[in-house]
Amino acid sequence: MSRRGARGILPTSYRGFLAFVFLPLLLLPFIPTTFAPGTGWGTPVLIENSSLGDAEFPQIAVDPFGNAMAVWDQYNWTHTDIWANRFDAVSGWGTPVLLETDDSGSASGAQIAISVSGYAVAAWHQYDGLWSNIWASIYSPGTGWGTATLLETDNTDQAWEPQVAMDAAGNAIAVWYHWGVGMSNVWSNYYEAGVGWSPRTLVEFNDTGDAFEPQVGMDASGTAVAIWVQWDGTAYSLYSNTFVPGTGWGTPAPVESDSTGDVVTPHLAVNAAGNAVAVWTWDDTSWMDVWSNYYQPGVGWGTETLVETDDRGWAFDAEVAIDPAGSAVTVWSQNTDTLMYNVFANSFVPGTGWESPALLENNDTWDALFPQVALDASGAATVVWEQYVGGNWQNIYANRYEPGVGWEGAVLVESDDAGDAWDPQLIAEPGGNVTAVWAQSDGVDVNIYANRYLASGTGLSPPAAPGGVSATLPGGGQDVLVTWNPSADEGDPAVFDHYEVLRGEAYDADGVGYGVVAASLPAGTTSFADTATLPGATHFYVVRAVGPGGETAGSQAAKYVLALPSGRSLLGLPVVVQDYAVTSVLSSVLPVLDFMSAYDPSDATDPFKTWDATKPAKELSVLAPTMGFWVTLRGAAEWRVAGGVSTMTAVPLAPGWNLVPYPSFVDRPASVALAGLPVTDMEGFDARAAPYYLQVLSGDAILRAGEGYWLYASSAAIWSVPN
Repeated sequence: MSRRGARGILPTSYRGFLAFVFLPLLLLPFIPTTFAPGTGWGTPVLIENSSLGDAEFPQIAVDPFGNAMAVWDQYNWTHTDIWANRFDAVSGWGTPVLLETDDSGSASGAQIAISVSGYAVAAWHQYDGLWSNIWASIYSPGTGWGTATLLETDNTDQAWEPQVAMDAAGNAIAVWYHWGVGMSNVWSNYYEAGVGWSPRTLVEFNDTGDAFEPQVGMDASGTAVAIWVQWDGTAYSLYSNTFVPGTGWGTPAPVESDSTGDVVTPHLAVNAAGNAVAVWTWDDTSWMDVWSNYYQPGVGWGTETLVETDDRGWAFDAEVAIDPAGSAVTVWSQNTDTLMYNVFANSFVPGTGWESPALLENNDTWDALFPQVALDASGAATVVWEQYVGGNWQNIYANRYEPGVGWEGAVLVESDDAGDAWDPQLIAEPGGNVTAVWAQSDGVDVNIYANRYLASGTGLSPPAAPGGVSATLPGGGQDVLVTWNPSADEGDPAVFDHYEVLRGEAYDADGVGYGVVAASLPAGTTSFADTATLPGATHFYVVRAVGPGGETAGSQAAKYVLALPSGRSLLGLPVVVQDYAVTSVLSSVLPVLDFMSAYDPSDATDPFKTWDATKPAKELSVLAPTMGFWVTLRGAAEWRVAGGVSTMTAVPLAPGWNLVPYPSFVDRPASVALAGLPVTDMEGFDARAAPYYLQVLSGDAILRAGEGYWLYASSAAIWSVPN
């Protein structure tokens, strides 16, 4: 979505003129429609707490599991910075994080996109004292935000207004426009997950006139669609291009063909299947209308369609959202029966087209402007906008559309009248929950607030997930004791009802395919003993809290099992254990353990640390989660170890050789697992290669949980290994 400053068409001075002319109408009260489902909105919360200066222009994105990321511009009394805050579906909003530290000039115009797996990309333009450049940063689950990266270095002129999109795998694309020598062009940069940013490329190649105001969206496979405004010698028209990973950009194509007026402030929505909807304002200097076109993969753009036909006033600032089925909703501001601006919406159904516009609020006293829209997987739509109320302040209002029911009516999202609230943005989760963010003045500072609409008819959310899920093996045997910390909602029977424990034999990050092994465990339960495990099998456990509003799963635990031969093996811990003592980690093989060793690259004098069964004093008595280690057994045995499953493990790599584990239950080729790292050589265990028992591994070698590997790094790095 664009910043308000880039899309707002109606001049502030003109709004003030209208307010002055119709001053007697201030006596007419604005009474929003009340409707029961509107009570789904909660209480606004402050998501940034800086006292340095004003925070404005928030943007927000959400993954399918309800984890959201918000970004905004923050003034610090000398320049603006880019900040972010993450909303965790279980624990709520976190602590704001600064995304860039370059104080040579202001950073602004932040945009955000997020993937199915929770990776996120933020981009912004930043002044360096001479030029405005495009920067970006990547968020990785379990690790956080990376270092800001400069996406272009063309200092012939200024680069502005980046937009970003991300696919299901965490690949991303950024587009922006750059003023060149007498001409502005639209450029892009592609981010490949685990590899990094590629060099910038042109999206369009037409130097007839300026190209600007780009928008971009990405489907689940990484194919991107971009649109932009371009002067074609007669008018400012709308063009599009498609990006295919591994191939690049295709040939630009027109999205509309009306040269009697100009395209203004286009917006784009793309769903996971690659269907797209573009909306824009058409302006012939005397009139403004809202138009649209629909894109289908393999077919291309259709014929542009007028979304509204009411010629009593201007229609502008159109926004659009699309659902997984390809249905869409667009919203805009328009004056019709009075000179005040109202918010309208229209729905698009594939194969049928646009329906009739609907008026979303009935305040004819003051303007309703800058609407935003979001759609969930069921086609339910939520719209938010700025509403001028009583001539004294601006509030944030919302209206919600339920399929088969219709629009529910305007409701307040916030009611703090200490100062104005403006620039709302929102996102919808597939299940229907909605999060809105906006800027709001408290009379002194401008802050960023958020509020959530809970889709459940009861207004209840699922209970908070249990934390600290782990596992141990009592007595070192086959039985597993799964433990967890209580849900924060245990004391509220209206939210929490019971726990369930699920078990699976094949790892899945979301617990898909796991079966319930313990149901209806009451409040106060913090452990479950699984005495029916399968001998010789690895097991994975999920603990979830269940309540009237649904269920929420915590992190996972696992019991890992590996048959070890007599002689040498090269191992690494695949779980987060509660006790890292050698005698605990290797308790199941301790009766036949002769010798073990690990490697400490920080000890240049004596890097090998050993545990010798024949020596009373053990040089190596405690392991670390990021250590690989050799073991020598005098007989075959089964290694069993249990603990928590980390969502992300950070393994430090020192220059030179490192003996490390592969702490993930997701098998990956080495070329994928080590992508972007300064690793030049890799060796793994080979039982046939005495006396060193090592073989050189290539990029197609599969890394597996529980195994250890030698990695040679040309420089220090952190290897982030996700599960």
